[in-house]
Amino acid sequence: MGIKVTYIKHTLRVSPPHIIGTIGIQGPQGPPGLQGNIGPVGPQGIPGPAGSSQFIGIAGENINVYRAVVSIGGLIFHADPFNLLHAKFVVGISAQSTLLGNSLNVQQVGEISGGSFSADVRYLVGTNGALVGTLPFGALWTKQVAIGLDATSLIVELEPSIVLI
Repeated sequence: MGIKVTYIKHTLRVSPPHIIGTIGIQGPQGPPGLQGNIGPVGPQGIPGPAGSSQFIGIAGENINVYRAVVSIGGLIFHADPFNLLHAKFVVGISAQSTLLGNSLNVQQVGEISGGSFSADVRYLVGTNGALVGTLPFGALWTKQVAIGLDATSLIVELEPSIVLI
């Protein structure tokens, strides 16, 4: 008559059914083994794609140059500090004017020049995306989008939006 041994929840069972003992608790894991040698450094990888501080969007309305803009539904609109939805979707500053349905460049970070600005002013989103130094009365949210560098240029620097209600 053969004996069949099976383990069930730390209990040794033998067939025919006779409990002959229990198994102890497993001990701690031992220390890791020795690591192998580290291989030589591989060759330099190929360069990645060029980065950009701008992207091209499609205007969902007529867009003026040097305005804070939002991207909603795949289209670009002037940012509106009186529309709470816009607080989450500011993507940069329009680098050109364009008409509804046309493409435009949106500056997301870095220097943009050609306008009329003031050095050291922290620009916020104003009515219809205008860059303003003071918060418009009654705005539902605010966001710093740029800092004036000199009389004709600024640095685009999108800070987090702050909801005011």
